[in-house]
Amino acid sequence: MTSPHLLWLLAGVGGLLVLASIVGEILRLRLSPNGENPVIENLSARITAWWVMVILLAIAFIAGKTGVVLLFAMASFAALREFLTLTTHNRADHWSLVACFFVVLPLQYWLDRKSTRLNSSH
Repeated sequence: MTSPHLLWLLAGVGGLLVLASIVGEILRLRLSPNGENPVIENLSARITAWWVMVILLAIAFIAGKTGVVLLFAMASFAALREFLTLTTHNRADHWSLVACFFVVLPLQYWLDRKSTRLNSSH
């Protein structure tokens, strides 16, 4: 069962996001009705991104420990991918990168879950 404290936290964050969305929409209607104000458009994009992040985090928390581990595994995968776009690599790195993405990263999370189960049984 989900903790009532978590539900209150999610409700509070949701309330703040609703308020931010209303303020953002009012600002967009008054200052950028045609989408020509880059500051207001940036604010709207950031509010939308926060909605996505909070919804994903809420789903992960409600799903329990497995949901949180899966969320962080996907975040690790995305972070590794982003890191690789910023660094130089050549064709010879192909197999080591494949191993990092599809062997080492999942293995790390699998081993962590296994060690957590072993530690909790003692």
